[in-house]
Order: sequence, then C-alpha cells, then structure tokens
Amino acid sequence: MKTERQDGIPASEEDVRMDRTDKWLCVNGEAMKTEAQTVSGLLASLGVDESRTGVAVALNEEVVRRSQWIETPLSDGDTVEVLRATQGG
Repeated sequence: MKTERQDGIPASEEDVRMDRTDKWLCVNGEAMKTEAQTVSGLLASLGVDESRTGVAVALNEEVVRRSQWIETPLSDGDTVEVLRATQGG
C-alpha cells in the first residue's frame, strides 16, 4: 500500500484508492490530481482553449511545441507550467 506520494507528502486514503490512470502533477505551482494522459488533455481539463494564440506550455522545464501537445504524455510527478499572454498596460 502506498503511504507517500512522489512529492513526499503522506498519501491519504483517497490517494491510495485512486485509479491507476490518475496522476499527481504540479501545475503552475499547485499540486493537482488528474486523469489527463497528454498535455492537450490537461489543457482541456483546465478549460484552456487550445485554438487561442498566446498559450504556452512547459513540461518539466522544457517548452512543448503546440503541434506536440496532443501526443506529449504526462507522467505522475510531472511539473507543468501553463502560460497565457494577456493584454494590459
């Protein structure tokens, strides 16, 4: 039985019971449990419109090209940064 998550935080009963397709990610500095299998799936679960310009993704400190989002897999413990350009001044 798993007693500690990959990030060192003690596992809760929910963590231990979670489906094998679920994984823990660090998304924009926050721990997040997700069923997303790819960068594209994660963006969809976050409500990010992939068709909009001004969105960039880094996976484990490496920029992922937009054309690769749909095929770039996510693994338990990955760190993902989703950046959105905004107007203002």
